[in-house]
Amino acid sequence: MVTRSLVLSVAQAFANLLRRRSASLVELDLSGNLISDQAAAALASGLAGNSSLRNLNLRSNSQIRTAGWTAFAVFIQESVLEVLDLSLNRIDVDAAVALGNALRNLQTLRSLDLSGNHQVSSGGWTRAVSPILRNPNSSLEVMKIVNSGVGDDAAVSFAAALANNNTMKVLDLDCNTISEVGWDAFTQLVCDGSSLMRTHSSNHTLGYLCTSLIDISEFHTGLVRSLHLNRSDNKCDVARKKILKCHFQANDMNLQEIVGMELNVMPSAINWIGRDGMGHSLMFQLARTMPSMLFDHGNKQGN
Repeated sequence: MVTRSLVLSVAQAFANLLRRRSASLVELDLSGNLISDQAAAALASGLAGNSSLRNLNLRSNSQIRTAGWTAFAVFIQESVLEVLDLSLNRIDVDAAVALGNALRNLQTLRSLDLSGNHQVSSGGWTRAVSPILRNPNSSLEVMKIVNSGVGDDAAVSFAAALANNNTMKVLDLDCNTISEVGWDAFTQLVCDGSSLMRTHSSNHTLGYLCTSLIDISEFHTGLVRSLHLNRSDNKCDVARKKILKCHFQANDMNLQEIVGMELNVMPSAINWIGRDGMGHSLMFQLARTMPSMLFDHGNKQGN
C-alpha cells in the first residue's frame, strides 16, 4: 500500500539524488502520485543548484496544496528545468502567483503546462501568467492553460504582455471562457492594422492560440490567418505579407502610402512589394495610378 510517509521518503531520496554533483537524471515523471506539501518541498529543495534535470512532470498531484506549491516555487527558480508539467492539480491563486513569480525569471524554461487548474480565477491567471509573458528575455516557447477558467480580462492582459515577446510560439487557451473581446486583443497583437509601422512591429512569433481553433475560427478569420503566417521562420516576409494584406489588398488601396515616400526610397519599396504573387495586383494598380498620383503629389510639394 502506498502511503504518504512512503511518498515522502521517495521524494527525499530523489532530492538527495538531485543534490549530488554527479547527478545525471534528466527526466523525472511523478505524475498521478500522493505527493504531499512536505514531499513537494523536499523534492524542490533538491532542484536548487541541480544542473541535470531538464524535464519534470508533476501532473495530477492533487494532494499538494498552497503550502507545498509555495515551497516548491522558492527552489524551482534556481533549477535548470526546460519542461515543466503542473497540469490537473489543485493550484489556487496564491500558489499560481508564487509559481509565476518564480518562473518568470527561469530562463531555461521552454515549455510550461498549467492546464486544468480550476481553483485559479481569471484575475488570478492575470497576476500569475502576465509577468512570465512580459519577460523579453524569456526562453519560453510553449504555454498551455487549457480548460482553466481564463476569461477576457486575462486574455487582454496576456496579449498586452506578449507585445515585446519574441519567443512564445504556442499559448494554448482552448476550452476557456474567452469571448470576442479577448480574441480581438490577440488580433491586434499579431496584426495591428492602425498604421504601417504598427503592422510591421506587431507580434510575428505567436503561431497557436487554440489547438482545436473551435473557439476562434468562426468569428476571427483574420486572427487565424495571422497566426498561420507567424508560423513561418522568415519573419521579414511575415511582416511584409501582413502589411500587404492590411493596407493594400482592400478595394480602397492606400497607394498614397507609397507615392508619398522619398523618391530614393520608392524603388526599394516597389521591389519589396512585388517580390511574389501577393504583391502583383498592387504593382498593377500602382502602375495604373502612379502618373496622376505623382503629378498631384508633385503639385502639393511645389505649393
